[in-house]
Amino acid sequence: MLHNGNLVADTLVLSHEEQVERLAATVPEALPAAYVAGDPCFDRILASISRRPIYRAALGCDEDATLIVASSTWRTGSAFGTWPTFLRQLLAELPPDQFRVAAVLHPHVWHGHSPHQIRAWLADCVRAGLILIPPLEGWRAALIAADIVVGDHGAVTCYAAALDKPVALAAFDEDEIIGGTAVSTVVELGARLDRHAPLLPQLRAANTSWPGVRELVSSRPGEAARLLRSLFYQRLGLSEPDGGIVEPPLSLAGLTVGTGVQAFTVAAVVGEDGVAHLQRRRTDVRPIPTGPAHLVVHADHPIREHRTNADILFTERTDHLAMLFGQAPGCRIVVSTTAGTATIRGREQPIRLHGCDPLLAASALFALNGEPPADMRIVADGQAYSCTLSS
Repeated sequence: MLHNGNLVADTLVLSHEEQVERLAATVPEALPAAYVAGDPCFDRILASISRRPIYRAALGCDEDATLIVASSTWRTGSAFGTWPTFLRQLLAELPPDQFRVAAVLHPHVWHGHSPHQIRAWLADCVRAGLILIPPLEGWRAALIAADIVVGDHGAVTCYAAALDKPVALAAFDEDEIIGGTAVSTVVELGARLDRHAPLLPQLRAANTSWPGVRELVSSRPGEAARLLRSLFYQRLGLSEPDGGIVEPPLSLAGLTVGTGVQAFTVAAVVGEDGVAHLQRRRTDVRPIPTGPAHLVVHADHPIREHRTNADILFTERTDHLAMLFGQAPGCRIVVSTTAGTATIRGREQPIRLHGCDPLLAASALFALNGEPPADMRIVADGQAYSCTLSS
């Protein structure tokens, strides 16, 4: 802050009074430049909370889906630095019918390694359904949309706690944490994930009470835009405009449904009551089991072995589906997810699937291994579904 004993900055903008106290204790010469303006980032998050349903829809999350936002700051003590497989482990354990996962990585992670490298490292996770939020826009809206947040000592985790979200810590670097701050409070109150134990029970038990965190994020809540505008015009030597303060809600920029899960391994059992019990897992981040299971793969999956060994192929196409049987000798069903139809090898007419995810219905058809009933009952990872079939 000082150069040859002189203060470098004209103004030091701070978000909280506790930072002024720390400044006074460490660099008292800088106190005249201190200006507490609050946190404009958090103010925009608070102003956009009512748009949560819009953000969830943009991320492809319906009311029943649980969205987990997994975040990491930068440097070696971060979640991505200490546990580089944590996104893969999350995806491998979480049932795809109930959970969606979005990743928020600090811009320094993206640009320290390059966007190309990040996408290459996480390509299998993206094929398993990971939504990769870009480094600049989208993370705040994703945070609002989230049901659970997994993070470290970065700002995203801190904002999540300030919103009273359930938060679990994948890592934290004690050397990076200063006592008496919002981040240190999160670390004191939050539970750290045991990476060697099942993650889902730990996520469901994540802390949801964060007393004192929101108060430490900003001591000028809702005022940052006004205070900063006044400061900027003052520094420019100009009169402040008469118009209202511009503080737009967060846009949908950076939000996407992603590619969705491109390959499933499905364990299926039909009970005596005719109910098809399914357990689906994301093939790209889990070993393919040797026991009884079938493989459901997108027709354009980049791994040839997945395509050629598929028992069920799916595509967004609506025509010439029977041609896809040629690329997988053992394939018995081809599904059009757009039309909601299943073409069964050896049958001329496709079957229309109504009432649930057509891929769930196709797996139930595969498990029934015979003439499909008019109505099917399905239980997938504990959730009950019904499906009506018609010609």
